[in-house]
Amino acid sequence: MNRGMRKIICCLIVGLSTASASEFYPTEEDAREVARRLIGTFDSSQQASDNPAYVNVRLTACRALVEPSEIYLYVEQTAVDYSTKPYRQRIYKIMVDRNSNSIESRIFKIEGEEDLVGACSNSRTPLVNLEDMIDIECAVSLKKVGEIYTGSTPDSGCVNHYGGASKSTSEVSLENNLIRAWDRGYDSYGNQVWGPQAGPYQFRRKE
Repeated sequence: MNRGMRKIICCLIVGLSTASASEFYPTEEDAREVARRLIGTFDSSQQASDNPAYVNVRLTACRALVEPSEIYLYVEQTAVDYSTKPYRQRIYKIMVDRNSNSIESRIFKIEGEEDLVGACSNSRTPLVNLEDMIDIECAVSLKKVGEIYTGSTPDSGCVNHYGGASKSTSEVSLENNLIRAWDRGYDSYGNQVWGPQAGPYQFRRKE
C-alpha cells in the first residue's frame, strides 16, 4: 500500500471516529439519567470559600407529580448566607427532543409557589397542577459528551426582564455529583447586567 493510500484511509478512520463521537441519539433512559443527576441537595459552598465573587447557593431538586407519565422536577435555589427562603422556584420538564436529538429541560414558573417552599427537604412529592405552571418558553437542550450531559439555552437566549435584562442565557453541564450552571442576563445592547463574570456556579452534591 503506497503512502498516499495509507493517508486517505487514516483520514477516513479519524473522520468516522469524530463523527461517531459527536452523534447523540437520546433515549428515555437518558431523560431519566438527566433527572437523576439533577435530583438531590447541592451547594456551592466550596466555590464560595475559594472565590468571594460567588456566594453559597443551595440547590434542591426532587420529582414533582404533574402528569404521571412524564418526568417533572421541582427545583429551588437559595442564597443561604442571606435568606432561608428560595429566590428561585421552577418546574423542569425533562423530555427527549427528537427534532434536535437532545434531552430538553423545559422551564416553567409556578403560580402559588410559596406553598411549595421546602417540599424537597420535607421528603414529600410536590403536587403541581398543569394550570398553575407558566410556560416561559425557555429550555436547556442537553447532549451527552463522554459521560457528561452538557448544553445551553438557544443562541438567542430566553426573554427575561430581571435586573434590567432583556434576555438571559444558561449553560449547564451535569456530572454524577456536580452541576455546573452559568446563568447570565443581558440588556438590549448586549451588555451583561447580572450573573457571574468568570464562569459557572459549581454545585456539589451533599450527602
